[in-house]
Amino acid sequence: MTGAVSSHAWIVAASYLAAGVVGAIALRVLFTRVQRRAERSRWRGNDILATFLRTVAPWIAGVAGAWGAALALPLTSTWRHDLDHALVAVIVVVASAGTAKVAGETVRARANSHAALRRGRHPDARAHGKVQRLRHFQHQLQRRPADG
Repeated sequence: MTGAVSSHAWIVAASYLAAGVVGAIALRVLFTRVQRRAERSRWRGNDILATFLRTVAPWIAGVAGAWGAALALPLTSTWRHDLDHALVAVIVVVASAGTAKVAGETVRARANSHAALRRGRHPDARAHGKVQRLRHFQHQLQRRPADG
């Protein structure tokens, strides 16, 4: 800190921190309700998007509150720099975890599609197999000696 901190600075910092926590709780409740509604729709993308927002948005709100609190306090440039890097690292980790969760949900949704369940295997793999057989047949035709 750059010197004595006034009570006003502490109150402002605590207000920012409290706003971040309240915002995080409110977003968690809101996106839980959105996710329940999304599960009722036929399109699986709604559920995946709601899961991402439910995972990431509360953390971002909490980090924003902490960042506001840090800006309200008279920190030295070294402390502020380190705190900025730490908060950015938290955002990166949370966004990475949310993205990984979305990727997993997307793969699971695709694997559990109705077409895959009906045919017993993934439709894309079936199409890929047909293309490979066609390429193999085409290659065999090219290798055949010409009638002469």
